[in-house]
Amino acid sequence: ATVTLYCILLCDHLSQSLSLTLFPIISPLLCTFSLYSFTISLLFLILSPLSYSPTHSLSHTDSS
Repeated sequence: ATVTLYCILLCDHLSQSLSLTLFPIISPLLCTFSLYSFTISLLFLILSPLSYSPTHSLSHTDSS
């Protein structure tokens, strides 16, 4: 718990120190990265019930 709190404080300090110089460069990158990671996680949420469904071939061969 303390490590995550330290990481959050460190990231907050870094973002505050870098925001003046690198904010016009980093903010579009962060926006695209967050959008990209959101779509990837959405794809995993959609695909994981499909891959672990009982109709899958691996689980079917295990049951038989």
